[in-house]
Parts: sequence; C-alpha cells; structure tokens
Amino acid sequence: TFLDWILSEGPRSRSRSRLPSEVTAANFTKDLAEDLANQPTDMIFAPEYSLDEVFGKIMSQAVIAAMKPENVAGIDWEDLAMRRLGGLPGVEATRVVKELLLSGAVLDKVAAQVVEVAEAVHNTGLPPHPRHFDASMARKKQSVVDRLKTTHTTTPGRVVTQRTNATTRTKGKSGHDFSSSVYVGSYGLLTGFIRQCHEEGCDPLMDKDFEQLISSVENLSRHGSGEAVTKDHSHFSGCEQGLAEYLPAMGISVERAPQVKAHEGLLHEESFAIDAVASSMSFTEVFNTFIFDKRSRTDINADVHALVYAFSSPTDLVRRYRIDKNTLATWIKNIAVQYNSNPYHNWQHAFDILQFTYYMLHEGGAESFFNHQDILATMIAHIGHDVAHTGTNNAFLVKSGHPLAIEYNDQSPLENMHASFVFKTFAMENSRVLQNLSDHDYENVRSKIVVSILATDMSKHLEFVDRFTARVSKQEDDPFHTETKDNRERQKQSKADRRMLLQAFIHMADLGHCCRDWSIHKHLVVALEEEFFLQGDQEMALGMPVMPMMNRNKDSAATGQEFFLEKLVYPLLDPYCHFIQPEVAEKLKDNLEDNVDNWQELVKQHGKLKASQLVAIEDGELDPAEAAKTLPPK
Repeated sequence: TFLDWILSEGPRSRSRSRLPSEVTAANFTKDLAEDLANQPTDMIFAPEYSLDEVFGKIMSQAVIAAMKPENVAGIDWEDLAMRRLGGLPGVEATRVVKELLLSGAVLDKVAAQVVEVAEAVHNTGLPPHPRHFDASMARKKQSVVDRLKTTHTTTPGRVVTQRTNATTRTKGKSGHDFSSSVYVGSYGLLTGFIRQCHEEGCDPLMDKDFEQLISSVENLSRHGSGEAVTKDHSHFSGCEQGLAEYLPAMGISVERAPQVKAHEGLLHEESFAIDAVASSMSFTEVFNTFIFDKRSRTDINADVHALVYAFSSPTDLVRRYRIDKNTLATWIKNIAVQYNSNPYHNWQHAFDILQFTYYMLHEGGAESFFNHQDILATMIAHIGHDVAHTGTNNAFLVKSGHPLAIEYNDQSPLENMHASFVFKTFAMENSRVLQNLSDHDYENVRSKIVVSILATDMSKHLEFVDRFTARVSKQEDDPFHTETKDNRERQKQSKADRRMLLQAFIHMADLGHCCRDWSIHKHLVVALEEEFFLQGDQEMALGMPVMPMMNRNKDSAATGQEFFLEKLVYPLLDPYCHFIQPEVAEKLKDNLEDNVDNWQELVKQHGKLKASQLVAIEDGELDPAEAAKTLPPK
C-alpha cells in the first residue's frame, strides 16, 4: 500500500544523497512523485487512498516545508516523511494547509512553493487512481495545480447555504424577503469551508470560486483595517446604487488637504450632587419601555438621575463595585456636556442607545449571557461611545488631515478619541468612578470599554458581522454560556464570546433607531441626513470632493434607506436576535421591515426628495406639489 511504501522506501534514498542545501520542498516532492510514477498503480493507490488524499499529503509536505524556509536545509526529511506523509489523511492535510493560510504564515512563499511542487508532480505524469479514470484520460491531463486546489477547497455556495440555515426568518410579516440579507464575508466563507471539509471532505470547484477563497485569505491578512467590499459580492446583487453611495458614506471601502479646527479638548471639571428626592423616583417608564423617543430627553440633569438609577437597578452595580453615586453622577454630567450639539451624534443619541441595550438586557432576556462586570463596562461604553463627536465621519477626518486623524494614525480616529475621553474624564478629581476596583478588575473593565467603543466604527461593520454570524451559526454544536455571573469556570470558558457580544450589543444599539417604531425612526433619519449635509457643506467650503450622500443639493438619505436597512442593518440584527426573547426579536424585525416599506412607499409616491421633505409631507407640514418643484430635472 501507499503507507507501507512510504514508510519502507519512498524518496528517502535520493533525498539522503542530496547535499543539505539542495533539499527543498520541491525536489523532495519531485523525488516522491517520480517514485510514485514508477510503482504499479494497484500497489501505490490502494483502495483506502483516493487521489485527493495523495495530493493532500504532497500539499501538506510542501506547506510544512515552506513554513520556515530558512530552516529547510536542516529538516530531517526521513523523519518528516514518516510522521507527515505517512500519517496524514487528506482531511488532516487540509486542516494543516488552511491553518497556515489563516495565520498568514509566509503566504507568498507558500503559494510559490506549492506551484513549484505542483509543476514538478505534473511533469512526472503521475497516474490517476482507477476510481478517477475515464477512457478519454481527461482527468490525467488536468492541471495538477487544479487537483491540488480540490484537496483543500470546497464550493463557496455550499458554505453560504450552510450559513443561511442559521437565519430564523426570511420572510417578513408583509412578505418582504430577507433571504438575501445574510452577509457572508471572508471569515464566514473560510471557516465554513474548513468545517465542511472536515465533516464531508472536499469537492472540486470552479476557478471563480477558487479565486473567491484566495481573496478571502488576503482580506483576512488585513484584519482590523475594515474589509473592503467587491462590487460583485452576491450580498449586494441588484443594489449597485446603494453599494456606490451608502457604503462610502459609512467609511466602508468599495474596491474598483486643508486643515480644520480640532476639538477644543476636555471641559473644566465640575461636581454634581444627586438630588435625594429625584434619586428615589421610579425611572421604570424610561428604561423598561420598547417605544422610546430620544427627542423626549431635553434635560441633562434629569438624564443624569435616570442613568444613576440604571446603574442601580435591577443589578446594583453601584453597591457591587463600591461606586459613589455622586461621583458617578458627576462623571455622567461631565461626559454629557462634552457631547457637541450635532443634529444626530449628540447626547440624546448616547442616552438612546443605552436605553436600547438596557431594555434588551433586562426585558429582552439577554442579561443571562453577561456577567456583572460586562454590564458595568457596557453601560459606561454606551454613555461615552460618541463623546465629543465632530459631526463628520472618519473618512472626512482622514482626507482633510484633521488633527484627530494624525493623532490616531488614521485608525478609527473618532472611536479612539471617544474611548480616550471616557478615561480622561474618569481622571478628573470628582469623576473617579472606578477608583475602588482592584487593578485586575480595572484592567478588565477598561479593556471591555475600549473594545466596545471601537466596535462602533462603521468601516468595520461587515468584517464584524461576518465573524459574529459565523460564530452564531455554530451555537447548536458550541452554545454560548449563560449564567456566568457567579461561576468562575464559565466566565473563563465564555470570555471570548462575551467580548464579541459586548461588541455586538453596542453596535446594534448604535443602529437601534432602525428598529424603533416608524414614528421615531423617520425623524432620526432626518437628523442624520442633516448631519451628512453639514459635512458636505464643509467639504465644499474646503474645496474637497463631496462624499456620496453628503450633498444637500442633490442627495437624499431616504433613497438609501432600503439598501442600508436591508443590506447592512438586517445582517447584524438577525444573529443579534438569537440572544433576546423571541417576542422582542419579532418586534425589532417587524419595525425594521415597516421602516423599509415606508421609505419605499414615500419615495414611490413623491420621488427622490430629501428625507426631511418626505417626512414633512407625511406629517402634513409640507405641500407635496411645492416639494416636487425642488426635484432635480430628469
């Protein structure tokens, strides 16, 4: 058999006769291939070994050798042949190859070595296994490079099918089809393929599919920079306009400078004392309601009292972490007044997203997936996640050479600044909320706050959704831990998952208005549209190109809502809903679907007017005929 032959004979004699400097993955495997070609087919290709398994062994040998090319000359090839080529089944070879590719280990060198090995094998005329033989010998003439591909790849479409099975809902209550709204990116594609290869073996694939997998590897090698989206990604099929307009506005790259004034900095500290009467009031109606309108919050002092309550009930984080209520109130007030008066990214927005997550934790049932420290960290992160927001996006800061972009080296400048302000404010004399934490607890809380705030960078949205969806799709076999608050072992086991959930919950809350009732959501889109236009005004004043969605003379946030809600928000909402009560999840999805339908209907009736005009028409504040006069000529 092949195994017996490799252990007893193999290419060892020839490889042993080479000088150490001559021993490479290519010539060693060429020796192996020549010996294989000279052996009787029925001896070499015993029934238990398929052609793919043989190539799997060859592939694993080449990659292992290329992993540390500087050490190739010193490798004990005799031992390696026995341990690697003799013992690896095809699936194991697949795992080795993909682990190396995913780790980014000398990827270019690996690719070059593999091609060289494949050509060497091909030139020997390696015979096919009888089970793969046909009269035309077409299989024999197939490129060995292609046969190596079949060893470690599988059809991306099959992976997508596996992933979409995790989606709990494809049709909305009005028949709206969300089946195409599950996003599968590089991470999901590759992890799905690895799992399928492990469970079922590997199928041949077309060149286009192979290139898609290779592209996924390259995307993962740039992890953390925000995954670029290709124009032909199936998730965005039929949404070319949204792809061209909305993704750049979110800072997400689609493949194919004057200075502005910096933020003035931190405010002077001030103290805030909790009013004894106000602190005893019930704030249940604020936090425990599904229908919440941030526009109702017009008094910062009242907000401070409400938020201190939220830290105290139903989980008394104040007592557990020995937080002085007046200190907490002072920190909240100092954060609140550092929010700028932007149309959308303002203090009311911070209160809004905290209310959203508070409801999902305590009324939606998600609290069981977190421990007490997680909840403390996420509440702080929600409050400070957009503090001192400039009213512009990261792309504008980078392109304009803003001091924040320079300070943070163009890497999520806004989010890095928000996190920094949270801790700079903690350092104020009367705002040291975390001063009674142990060093270990403080480090953990700080880390959770920072990773949560950084997760709100929209340019990383698809990259995160890809990983989050992939993890949720595995929960049947690898469930998320619950009730970790008083169980140290479960806390250790669930650490990575809880970090991911912290990111998912703040990011979903940041987009939470999309799942609010239409009467609330529409006005927040109007506010966001105006903030976009204000950025466009700055770009025009500075002589910069105006980004998509930012030109008040021709753009409309309303026309992009269908794309945004369906192709960006829903792919996050769907896996998120696995962690909340089904009836709450249903409300969120119903609201999102209603909002899609309402924007579609308004645009259909009145044309591509601004969101502000469409909402004013619906509210009876603007005559449709007058608004129509502002439409650009066709």
